[in-house]
Amino acid sequence: MSSWLRTLLGLEEGEVPAGGETFWEFSSMPQGFWLAASAALLLASLVFIFALYFRERQLGTFQRAVLALLRLGCLILVVLILLNPRLLTETSITRPGKTVILLDDSASMQEKDRLGEEAARLVAEVTGLDPGSLPTRSEIAVAAVDRKLEEEDGESSLLDRLGRNNSLAFYTFGSELKGVSPFSQGAVPDTAQNETRVGDALVDVVGEFDREPLAGIVILSDGRNNSGVSPLRADDAISLDRRVPIFAIGVGMDKLPMNFVVEELTMPPLVEVDYPLEIDAKVLLSGIQRSVKVQLHRSREDGRDRKLVDVRNLVPKNRLLEERLRFTDRLEEKGKYRYTLSIERDRREIEWRDNLQSAQVTAASELRRVLLMAGHATNEYRFLRNLAIRDDGIQVSCWLSSADTEYPQDGDILISELPQSREALREYDAVLMLDPQPSTVTSEFQEALVDFVTEQGGGLAFVAGEINTHILGGDARFRKLRALLPVDLGSGRLPLAGRVFDKPWQPALTARGRVYPLCRLRDEPVENLELWQQLPPFYFWYQTSKLRPGGVSLLQKDSDIVAAMHRIGFAEVLYLGSDDFWRWRAVDVGIHERFWAAIIRQLSLGKEQAGTRRATIETDRDRYSRQEDVRINVRLVDSRRRPVESPSVEVFIESGRKSENEGEPQKPGKSPRAGDGKRRKRLTLSPVPGSTGSYSGIFRTSDAGHYQVSLGEEAKSFFEIVDIYSELDDLSPDFRTLEQLAELSGGRFFTVSPELEELGDGALIPDASISEVIARRASTVWDSAMMMFLFTGLLVLEWILRKLWRLN
Repeated sequence: MSSWLRTLLGLEEGEVPAGGETFWEFSSMPQGFWLAASAALLLASLVFIFALYFRERQLGTFQRAVLALLRLGCLILVVLILLNPRLLTETSITRPGKTVILLDDSASMQEKDRLGEEAARLVAEVTGLDPGSLPTRSEIAVAAVDRKLEEEDGESSLLDRLGRNNSLAFYTFGSELKGVSPFSQGAVPDTAQNETRVGDALVDVVGEFDREPLAGIVILSDGRNNSGVSPLRADDAISLDRRVPIFAIGVGMDKLPMNFVVEELTMPPLVEVDYPLEIDAKVLLSGIQRSVKVQLHRSREDGRDRKLVDVRNLVPKNRLLEERLRFTDRLEEKGKYRYTLSIERDRREIEWRDNLQSAQVTAASELRRVLLMAGHATNEYRFLRNLAIRDDGIQVSCWLSSADTEYPQDGDILISELPQSREALREYDAVLMLDPQPSTVTSEFQEALVDFVTEQGGGLAFVAGEINTHILGGDARFRKLRALLPVDLGSGRLPLAGRVFDKPWQPALTARGRVYPLCRLRDEPVENLELWQQLPPFYFWYQTSKLRPGGVSLLQKDSDIVAAMHRIGFAEVLYLGSDDFWRWRAVDVGIHERFWAAIIRQLSLGKEQAGTRRATIETDRDRYSRQEDVRINVRLVDSRRRPVESPSVEVFIESGRKSENEGEPQKPGKSPRAGDGKRRKRLTLSPVPGSTGSYSGIFRTSDAGHYQVSLGEEAKSFFEIVDIYSELDDLSPDFRTLEQLAELSGGRFFTVSPELEELGDGALIPDASISEVIARRASTVWDSAMMMFLFTGLLVLEWILRKLWRLN
């Protein structure tokens, strides 16, 4: 800034930092009505000044113009002073984007694959290595990104081209994430770790650059993941906070281990008596090509009444078969049952302890009492009301806030007022809230609803709508309702008032959503995924992207959560961020009705599971790897279902191990045969902050086996600790997981082939640098001595000219 301008504005030397961006700000600028009123007053003043001086007939045109301009200058200075002008100076820095290069340094990356003719040719072309010398997977991966190629402006590698848009950060991962110096063909990091935690590495690296602009992540790996969080679940967690594209470069050749594995056994935790129970399983037959028998058994919780439910004979057409199986069973009596899926053993298997897996289910009965409340008669409400009234297994009471006061409410059991007390809500098994009227969500109703969910185990579904949800999300009066939901309703980004949702979009299933029972519209997983992609689009959605702790996202639109759930004790709470599910009826009415019928039945079973039990024990999963944290949760209530407060709670953990000669594991708590191990440990649980009567603790062990955690004779739970399979037990690459990971994140999967050069295209990983203001300074300029002198000078000059030209 020049010295004369600095003097005019009354600024001291150095008050405006060098190198900063300078602009004006009028801090007292009126807004709205006052802006229009001020503009009208200013315009009137201008007209008055010119009219006043141009009426002076004794003066010439030049003299009248001079006097008018002098008075106009004074007016402009007054207006500027009233606007309180300030000179703002912002100093900013440019933070370059980061591209993270992740190299798998687990033991499997040290494998030397004997490549086929075509694969060897591609590796030689891309890396320049001699496949005959049997380079390791790590050496091939590093050479693929570091080999120099001729370009118009000289030689450059893929890493060089990636570094043009964003700076590069280099890490290795196996059992832990490590920052390393840039690797090259001559400096490949050692690979000795016996674990691969792809999911953990992704979460850790995004956390490492939490405040940095992250352009993308490039993973060099064979895709094996034998510990830690699933890569797909990790991507779901990452995408809720920020969208980071992942580009995977897969290396390695299939080396099938000889093993049969029951990878999954899933079913709903509760089912109605004499209602079809759908059981999903996934088995993997690897390295052994022969007919294999898969059996599903059912027994009581204590092992009594063991029965064979179904038998399947699988015949692999080659040495690898990954098969999803679906079983259906009906339970005729109430109670707890355990299902066990087992694959017959083969003496050539490298591991037999993964040949079976168990899961538990509770059978309950009785009609389901449902309270359906809505703010307005939307399409979603009308179709859901009709479905609930028609279903013989549901007794529904409806409360439509917009209905005329003289018009009777709908339902199987009519109500004349909305329940407002714990006792009134106790009659129901589930509450469905469809964009409820804020006036109906009173403090009394919220208190009763909190008790209904947390103490009674009642289910809750909340469906967001265009009219009322933004009020419920932003008003402090409804914080107790918001605390029950799996999403932070108050994090909605944009107001809904006056907004038109006229652009179609398709909800996307998350990794958890693909296997969640409520999202299963077709029995076969592939058909189900295809159906979700073909269903009619939605228009409205409530824009919130923040999950509460323990919440699980099921459906998303980009980073916004469209459906989510979590469990509070026995209760299940479901959030739907759109009320456009009724649009599915244009394709198939049954899809919409199956979706809502499954929601009502699942939410209603929480109360039955809670029953009259005074102590409940849960673990967050049924199966863990060694050294993983097993979180044990206990809830205590007294005879009146009130939470029990205590400084701590002690539980006992008892371990057993599988019998070498039996397909079934030895049950903890039973007398072991000679030589079998049996240990009992005491674990102290601490109170959970903010949840009276809830206690939690962490158990960790390095011993594989079946475990029982108990609190007296009433409350028991079971879980299993399995070995972390050695990297060398299965050296086959898992390109499928890498492909899914890249696709879900918006990135791309590559193999070591010439198309890998496309990764260096700046369009795939663009410049992600951002400009950030690090300092801001405001300088007031209207009160300087020169400004006051200028204002006074204009007035004095006008007075002198009026005297010289003989004006009054």
